[in-house]
Amino acid sequence: MDQSVKPFMVFILLWIANLQQILGQCPNSPYRSFDGTCNNLQSPSWGAANTLFTRLIPAKYSDGRSRPALAKDGSELPSARLLSVEVFQEGIQNSPEFSLANMQFGQIVAHDMALTRGDDPVFSVRGIECLGLIRTLTNCDENPSTCTRAEQINAVTSFLDLSVVYGNSEQESLQLRDPNTGLLKIEQRDGQDWPPRHPNASTTCTLKTPEDSCYLTGDGRANQSPHLAILQITFVREHNRIARLLQNFNPNLSPEEIFQRARSINIAQYQHIVYNEWLPNFLGRSFMLENQMIYQTRSPTNDYSPIIDPSVINSHTTAAFRFFHSSIQGTLKLYEESRRSLAKININDHTNNPDILEQEPDRYGDLLRGLTTQPMGLHDTSLDPATKHFLFRFNNMFGTDLKSLDIQRARDHGLPGYNDFAFYCFRQRATTWADFNKVFIPGAIELLSIYYKSVDDLDLSVGLAFEKKIDNTETGVVMRCIMGEQFLRTRRGDRFFYENGNHLSSVQLAEIRKATMAKILCDNSLLNRQPESSDELFSSSKSSLLLPSSLTDLSSQSDATTSDEFPFESLAWDKNLVELFNDFTEPDDSKRQDGTTTNTHTDARDEFLRQQYADTTEQQPQLAYSQPSTRTVSNREHCNHLETQLTISTQHRKEFVDIDAQPTRLINTSDSPDHTNTAGWNVHATQSDNDHWNTDTQYSPVHLPYSENDSGYDETKDTADKEDGLSHADESDISERHRQIQARIVDLLQHIERCVTEGTALTIRRKPRWDTCTIENGILQTTDPSNEGRTIKPTNSRRLQLMVKILATIYQLLATRTSCTKRELYYLHLELAQTPYFTYAVLDDIAALLDADTWEMNVFNTSKGLIAGPLVLTLSDGQTIDCRINRWGTPVPLDVSSVIELRLTAKLVLVVEKDTVFKRLLEDGIFTTFPDTVVLITAKGYPDVSTRLLLKKIADWKQVPIYALMDADPHGIEIFCVYKFGSLAMVHQQRSLAVPSMRWIGLFPSDIELLGLQGVPLREPELKRIEQMIKRPYTEGHIQRELLLLCQLATKAEIESLYNIASDFITTVYLKGKFEECLKNSPATYAEALNNSQLLKEVD
Repeated sequence: MDQSVKPFMVFILLWIANLQQILGQCPNSPYRSFDGTCNNLQSPSWGAANTLFTRLIPAKYSDGRSRPALAKDGSELPSARLLSVEVFQEGIQNSPEFSLANMQFGQIVAHDMALTRGDDPVFSVRGIECLGLIRTLTNCDENPSTCTRAEQINAVTSFLDLSVVYGNSEQESLQLRDPNTGLLKIEQRDGQDWPPRHPNASTTCTLKTPEDSCYLTGDGRANQSPHLAILQITFVREHNRIARLLQNFNPNLSPEEIFQRARSINIAQYQHIVYNEWLPNFLGRSFMLENQMIYQTRSPTNDYSPIIDPSVINSHTTAAFRFFHSSIQGTLKLYEESRRSLAKININDHTNNPDILEQEPDRYGDLLRGLTTQPMGLHDTSLDPATKHFLFRFNNMFGTDLKSLDIQRARDHGLPGYNDFAFYCFRQRATTWADFNKVFIPGAIELLSIYYKSVDDLDLSVGLAFEKKIDNTETGVVMRCIMGEQFLRTRRGDRFFYENGNHLSSVQLAEIRKATMAKILCDNSLLNRQPESSDELFSSSKSSLLLPSSLTDLSSQSDATTSDEFPFESLAWDKNLVELFNDFTEPDDSKRQDGTTTNTHTDARDEFLRQQYADTTEQQPQLAYSQPSTRTVSNREHCNHLETQLTISTQHRKEFVDIDAQPTRLINTSDSPDHTNTAGWNVHATQSDNDHWNTDTQYSPVHLPYSENDSGYDETKDTADKEDGLSHADESDISERHRQIQARIVDLLQHIERCVTEGTALTIRRKPRWDTCTIENGILQTTDPSNEGRTIKPTNSRRLQLMVKILATIYQLLATRTSCTKRELYYLHLELAQTPYFTYAVLDDIAALLDADTWEMNVFNTSKGLIAGPLVLTLSDGQTIDCRINRWGTPVPLDVSSVIELRLTAKLVLVVEKDTVFKRLLEDGIFTTFPDTVVLITAKGYPDVSTRLLLKKIADWKQVPIYALMDADPHGIEIFCVYKFGSLAMVHQQRSLAVPSMRWIGLFPSDIELLGLQGVPLREPELKRIEQMIKRPYTEGHIQRELLLLCQLATKAEIESLYNIASDFITTVYLKGKFEECLKNSPATYAEALNNSQLLKEVD
């Protein structure tokens, strides 16, 4: 024998011997194991439950073993909660394309592939300043003496094997299955099949009553939310539906064969949906085809490789695959069969308690329709408040913060930073923040650089959230790199993957490829009962993961439009508002007596309105996708696919029964291609803004005819009309200003109508910037004359609908001389608004378009200010408010414009930054120390509009000195500047709000050294804030000097630090000296007077 062949033969013999040993350990079964072992015959533990996650990059721990990483300079990374609150916005924008089912199915996939033990949060309680986190179980916890580096343990299998249904061990599966039938255990109630009750329901679920539902499934998280439970229940029912069919086709099959074959078919359908229906929504179908994650072929595609480890990648499950957390909706809607919204529930009221699914016979269907009709949130940098403050609150007032947990969990797992993964994917590393310009959304670098000292410190989970989306995907470049790597391994490393051809014949595979999530949901929602009507459960749709309207052609236009740009007929105008147009528009030749016009386009609109609002009292306003499919599909046609669609067709039933696997082949393949290095930093990535609110532009006056002569408003006409719901007060009782605003509302409504009919747009003036502002007469003003800002297109239906409805509400408020808060306005139009921030943005636009302040429209911010001292307010209704009565202060009235008289006997007004100092001064007897001298006011932090309006009124009417007592930190100084000069956000309303006569009397940064106060080091974001403030137009003189000193000291101090000198130091020494010097010195020299020797003598 050739000597060169001997080593090769020895290798073959050793390999055969090793294979025989493995085969002795692994059972010879055509079905996958429950715990994932022996999927790979060469490496039986790969992908099995209770094995380690794998990594793309080695873990990064500060101690090299298990302690979370530090910043590059050795300091602590920014607080996860701080990042969540200040970097990630609060609110949610609806996806214009995908339903909640798309997000919820992703959670099923995530739970199927990964579970870490010890992953339960310690829920926050009111008054506790920290969010607890139980660290994930690692190999170091099991073997601390031999462990050199912590690696987290995955408690479930890494495969897409529906372990959420069947469990992760043989023992778990035995609890879930009926040994005599091959079916999964179920309990029947109200004609429907439900998973069995959990034997430890009281500890597994949060029960409100002992009888509440709590389901036993293959995954302990099944009861986490009603929608998650629906999908779990669906796959349980689907298994039993398939098993019953198998039993009918071949009665000779044993219960074990029925169970295993039904399980195999169920898993195969699920895998097909993951790779061909769900995953392309996020990664892009073309990317998946290019990287051989899916194939365009009808034959089996056996690309299994025994050298590919299918284990879940740590960075995938801990960072990248948590992207859908921003898509969670805090409110779940219930829909009836006509797709009309019935009601809504708060997701946190039903956490770990799915009992609502069985509260009424139709409740399951109502929530299921909501799952496939309600849009999911966009994958962006905002989160629903329900997940940011109240997640898992159970019966507590507050819960925990999901984004904080995501950030901290990634650090707990030792994930390197975003820059390290960018290098892994593209072999390029950022050295400056500017290097991220090509991959991050606009404004991200400026924001992130405030909190992170170095580009290398940027957390992976934070960086991924700020990536630009690649066209036709929901991912950025690094996120797609990580997820693409994972799902390629998941496919190619699974010996039982449905397309391999080893376990399903070509005919069986063809039937599996007909599976859709909509079909499975439909087959198992009406399984046990016949509907009372012929209305289908779902609108005709190719996918339940897409919004129904995504497949409804509302436009005959040939050019493509964005999902927020539909033709006029898609606007769900309120019939009452159309009548409002007719009531306030001058008659002309084109107007008929019935109020309609001869315009063909308007006729089409009116016909649309008649169809849409046949029942105006119940019809729910729709969003941009206002109408569901017009095609009527019967239950039989849509849901009874047993013979034609997904499951076992008549001609192929025998093929499904003969599901016995062919002999397994071990295939020598090359290692997986380097599919992640397919793009560099120059990848063309864009961010969709179909339904985003553009925060770069706001407030601009549209060129409307604002004179009453052009408004179409007839003052002699009796406009009291009960049908339009806008009853009007007597003209003499309405102020001239209110009449002007009412006339402008009518102008604006007519203008919007013309915009929609003629295709013109509303222009909203550009948002002011610091570089376009100056100080004029002591007030912050913008010098930007441009009115060319963001335009609201007539096809942006939801914004226009909400604008019209808010305009009608404002008109009614003015006519009836009533008022409401911004929050109340949001709840009044909740269906259209969906988030408070969208309502507030539209309200700001209205204020700009009407050239009026929101308080002039009788819409107010919630007042949070307090007053105490010798001040009596008289309101327009005769009511008096005596601010001397309440011990802890009197609330500032919501409508300050109703204050018609001020009786003030004090010599000065002191504005205190914080509520705690306000109350401490009252406790210390400030009115005893300074009788008839001072009125105290606080807005409890950043000032609200009502408090600022009251201060402005006091300054203008009484002309008494107004002083500010603030913390010696950037926030305190900035709050003072807002009071004195005004804010950038409300630069167009400054003349009604700013108090240029206000004087800052402390606490100064110079007092820190002067009085030897115990300070606190400034954080990096605060130092950056100082740098920004120094560049602002009002920063000069005394303010500038104090800011520069604060920066030099790098130390801040709160007002309370003065109590360390003496318990009564603030009132008897500090304020006494300040008041005396300020009252006897002119404003021009007050700053110098505050630091004279007199104060030093008092201190000594």
